[in-house]
Order: sequence, then structure tokens, then C-alpha cells
Amino acid sequence: MSPDSSPEAGPAATDPEQLRHDIEETRNALADTVEALAFKADIKARSQDRARELQAQLTEKARDVRAQVPHTAEEARGQARQLGGALRDRPGVAVTVVLAVLGLLIVRGRRRRKKVGS
Repeated sequence: MSPDSSPEAGPAATDPEQLRHDIEETRNALADTVEALAFKADIKARSQDRARELQAQLTEKARDVRAQVPHTAEEARGQARQLGGALRDRPGVAVTVVLAVLGLLIVRGRRRRKKVGS
């Protein structure tokens, strides 16, 4: 294939300004590709970035949990009274919760016995 038969051949391909523009676009694309490859190759930096993300998520979760935990014994008593009242209003829920906890304890005990017997 001769140079004149390529799709870029023609008046635009010989225009110096167009050639400069094409070269600049190619340089930018190449720079982006090199940057992406360098990022992929820098495993340590990627791991550190991920660790920072996870740390931020854990910090946020810890804040959420701390906000829900009662800060005084009186707050804890108030929450317990509130839960007790809710369970009295709905005895079916209380029975379901107790049965679920008993079921979990039974399953857990069986698993421990299997591990000890192995």
C-alpha cells in the first residue's frame, strides 16, 4: 500500500497545522496510556489508596455505632425500658426473638461438639 492510498492521505494530511494537531492528540493519548500503565504497575500506591479508603469507611462506621450506643447508664436503662415496652406490646415478636436465639445457641453448641469430636 502506497502512502498516497492511506485514509489520511489527501489535502488535510499534508497541512502542517493538521499534522501538528494530530501529533499533539497522539502525544496526549500516549501520555494518558503511560500514566494508566504506571498506575497499574504501582501496586504499593494502589494498596495504600485502598487502605485509606477502607480506613475512612471504618472510621465512619465507628462514628455511627458510637452515636447509637448509650453514653450513660440512664440512657441504657431508658433504651431497655423502651425495648421492654415494645416487646410487651407485641408478645409474638418476643417469642420469635427468644426462639431464634435458642436456635442459634443450639446450632452453635452442635458445631462446637463436632469440632471437639474431630
